[in-house]
Amino acid sequence: MAEEKPKLTNEERIKKEKHPLSLRPDIDRWAKEGFAAIPEDDHIRFKWFGCYLQKPKTDGYFMMRMRIPSGQINVAQGRMIADITKEFARNEIDITTRQCFQVHWLTIQTIPVIIDRLKDVGLDVLGACGDITRNITGNPLAGFDENEYVDASKLINRYVKEISERPDLGDLPRKFKVSISGSPNNLAQPEINCIGIVGAEYEGKKGYTIRIGGGLSTNPFFSKWLNVFLKDDDEVLKVCAAITELYRDFGNRENRRKSRIKFLVEEWGIDKYRDEIEKKLGYKLTHYPNPKVLEVNSDALGVNKTKQPGINFIGVPIKVGRLSGEDLHKLCDIAEKFGNGNLRCTNKQNILILGVPDANVSGALEALKATGIYKERQTSNRVISCTGSEYCNLAIVETKHRTAKMIDYLEEKNVNVDNVNIHFSGCPNSCSQYSIADIGFIGGKTRGENDEMEEAYILHLGGSIGNNPSFTRGTVKVKADECGSIVEKLINHYRTTKVNGTSFRDFYKDYEKEQVAEVLGITLKTD
Repeated sequence: MAEEKPKLTNEERIKKEKHPLSLRPDIDRWAKEGFAAIPEDDHIRFKWFGCYLQKPKTDGYFMMRMRIPSGQINVAQGRMIADITKEFARNEIDITTRQCFQVHWLTIQTIPVIIDRLKDVGLDVLGACGDITRNITGNPLAGFDENEYVDASKLINRYVKEISERPDLGDLPRKFKVSISGSPNNLAQPEINCIGIVGAEYEGKKGYTIRIGGGLSTNPFFSKWLNVFLKDDDEVLKVCAAITELYRDFGNRENRRKSRIKFLVEEWGIDKYRDEIEKKLGYKLTHYPNPKVLEVNSDALGVNKTKQPGINFIGVPIKVGRLSGEDLHKLCDIAEKFGNGNLRCTNKQNILILGVPDANVSGALEALKATGIYKERQTSNRVISCTGSEYCNLAIVETKHRTAKMIDYLEEKNVNVDNVNIHFSGCPNSCSQYSIADIGFIGGKTRGENDEMEEAYILHLGGSIGNNPSFTRGTVKVKADECGSIVEKLINHYRTTKVNGTSFRDFYKDYEKEQVAEVLGITLKTD
């Protein structure tokens, strides 16, 4: 009997019939023919160009993510994005946890125009979504981080051209997420990426080390150290190409629930994966025992010194990661007038203004305060929110507006949430990275007073990244509009009960559901 071929998923069939990266001529044609001309299968392929159907799918509007490697933009690029936002996207733009921008309300007629305008200023959308290497994330402090061994900016740009844009690596089993940093700190979150490159020093040489196999969603995994030292950018690219090729060839294409590289690493084990990389390279990698990271789990906001004497950067907290085109224009104007004309998006949905000389700091701060965007003390600096049901087809509940409401409540009540990361997610898929938050709110439903299903959140506690990372644990359901008072009660209990310098995560790590309910004054019930 002939060996039965494995049954591929529908997505694999679609990719096999037509490579998604070949879609651009079709996009131009649909812009003339209209939304109804787009075949259903091509809505899947459209993701490779950063576009998803916006909720509801039948209305003909798209969300677009832009590819902004390591969140690095100059003022010309920022102004172009701001103009696109005002002209085509109802003047609303979101910063994502992968350091890029996304906009909504786009029509098929406008998408080719937007892609071309982005290209005019050196930006793109290729790989912002789809089963491909997604937007490369990095240390937002690259080039001015006092701790970095290497400025990885050039490496990131090479990675995009030499690996991300390789057509043969444009069809992977699932999305593939990479972070690259020349610093030993974990601001680029190597723990939760498919590949996490981290700056390292070994035997007097500065280079990189690497972790693989991380990922969140409904089945989260922390990446594992390969325990190798990579001496330069060339070696990093060779190793990463080998890792990606192995995933392309051996990743699961029959079950999308098991198709991320984290499952392949789990199946093979880290030693086998390293052996297979070395077979591809044709040589043994330098062994690097016991790698560590410097734990930095929040953005440096306000005025901060850099490794260049007399030069500063200013971290601007962006409330729920959302701003208008006018807001972005104002930030670009300030970056040009008082800084070096460059900005960075962070994975905490904030923006950094770079290259501000000491003499310009006070002027920059006054200009920022005048915009209404910046406050010296702002509760939103550690609060992350996904898109939510406002636009996302997967979300169960609304997030952005409720997160903003919670921030306002905490500021009004003067609740000190310093050193506590709070993440809101509209569904269990973890776009907001709730799995690594101190407090995570995950969209769900509960029965209300009239026995009707109402929006709610499942409260998660105890997540963190670093050398001893942990994922959050689900505890109790809370009413959707009571998140501010929930956080207030948790924080007050923590502040009044903790011993010595116990972290928020460690304080609540052993709390059972019943104990959390008691702190919150909630009566547990079964839906």
